[in-house]
Amino acid sequence: MYHQVNIENEDRNFQKILWRDNPSSPIKTYRLCTVTYGTASASCLATRVLKQLAIDESSNFSKASKGKENPADCASRGILPSELKSHSLWWAGPSWLCENNIDYSNQHPFCEDTLIEERKKTTCAVGIVPLELSIIDKYSSFAKLLRIVAWCFRFLHNAKSPSNKTKGFLITLEIKCARNALVKIVQNQELASELNLLRKGKPLNSKSKIISLSPFIDENGLIRVGGRLKNASISMDQKFPILLPKNHRLTEMIVRYFHEKYLHAGPTLLLSIIRKKYWITSVRSIVRHIIWKCVKRFHQKGQTANQFMADLPRSRVQPSRVFSRVETDYAGPFLIKPRRGRGTQRMKCYICVFVCFATKAVHIEIVGDLTSEAFIAALRRFIGKRGKPTGIHSDCGTNFIAADRRLRRIVASLRKDEPVNKFFAVKGIRWKFNPPAAPHFGGLWEAAIKSAKLHLKRTIGKQILTYEEFLTLIIQIEACLNSRPLCQISEDPSELAVLTPGHFIIGTALTTIPKENLLDEKISSLKRWKLTQQLFHSFWKR
Repeated sequence: MYHQVNIENEDRNFQKILWRDNPSSPIKTYRLCTVTYGTASASCLATRVLKQLAIDESSNFSKASKGKENPADCASRGILPSELKSHSLWWAGPSWLCENNIDYSNQHPFCEDTLIEERKKTTCAVGIVPLELSIIDKYSSFAKLLRIVAWCFRFLHNAKSPSNKTKGFLITLEIKCARNALVKIVQNQELASELNLLRKGKPLNSKSKIISLSPFIDENGLIRVGGRLKNASISMDQKFPILLPKNHRLTEMIVRYFHEKYLHAGPTLLLSIIRKKYWITSVRSIVRHIIWKCVKRFHQKGQTANQFMADLPRSRVQPSRVFSRVETDYAGPFLIKPRRGRGTQRMKCYICVFVCFATKAVHIEIVGDLTSEAFIAALRRFIGKRGKPTGIHSDCGTNFIAADRRLRRIVASLRKDEPVNKFFAVKGIRWKFNPPAAPHFGGLWEAAIKSAKLHLKRTIGKQILTYEEFLTLIIQIEACLNSRPLCQISEDPSELAVLTPGHFIIGTALTTIPKENLLDEKISSLKRWKLTQQLFHSFWKR
């Protein structure tokens, strides 16, 4: 407690202070009006001041009970029970309390009934910690994450409706609901301000990164990219793709999922596949990042020196029917089994690849050996499916790999092979060979052979397939190669789907989508015809 004692006027001259602000200012004299003890006075001095104030100011305040008039002291200070029985202070209290009237008019005029409120300012440092959904960080596979969320939704549905429980395998609608829920969480985290404005029907900020995409909210609460394809006869995802930010873990999982699902597809194919469902901001950078981190693609595709490209031949740039002029080449050998079961002897087979000059469409046939009869049989199957070509180009054999000497001999000998030449003469097909020792010729079919081999190596590995399984996988690889875009993918959301070789064959892109989920099944319990599908699903788990 801090107190000041006022000094009489005649005594104030004894407390003078001389003061000036700086050496050049005149000296000023101050007289202290009070005896100041400082902000932290001695306890004995404070007690003495309180007692003196109580004596001096007692007449200005209401009656107060003295210490010796405290009734509680009667029992606590050793009064006998016989004395306590007739003790007036114990029973009645101080004598002045028994007076009829107590005068309060002589209270101090400066005494206030209320205390002044004292407020203290407190400074707090508040940090905002973003709350992320931990389930997305727990898994690296988008397919597995979708199934887990779908099972959670089914559990909630069965708990709310015990009489109408859903049983069995997950259906497509449940997987789609799980995907929408995950996408909605990502959009609420990364596009919160834009989402609030779109819900209120207000225009976006001019500095927003997605204002040029004409975004809108669909009936499921998802932000989609707008455009002018509302009346197009394509799916909703193709007309108005779902908008996703690039800097999010779920976006990276989706890109990796499509990359592995389509046999470790390259940048162009991967972009065209993603654009059929999602619109990712700055998608090219994240696609390059995912492909660069792919270990399988890094091992299978080495960097080579860039060669100066010559002019394209006339047959490559002139319009023509699909597979009217083709290039052919062999690849192999590959080990297969003729049937299932133990003790089955392995056998070699080869693939014969036909590539269209004008559209880059690919057709693959399986041949059992490198004889001319096997090639003619593969050519007959090709003509029966794709039509008769007017011309065939092939390698003369000098640019084949050194290990495949039989393949070099058979292809080089096709010039003088009488059955082959007779077959071409009857069918009216002209066969043209590339010059020997000319590796800069035949880049079109060499690229197709390379892509087919890469898909086979990434998918099969060391697995030995039966003939039916190998044929199924070859057809799926053929569909993937015929789904590659033929032109640069546009950044304009109003553009139609990119053109692929499949459009010239069946009118749309050829894609192979696994119909069942076989990841959780054991190999021993699978039927052999499902083995090729499990090879696709194995990419999802990595």
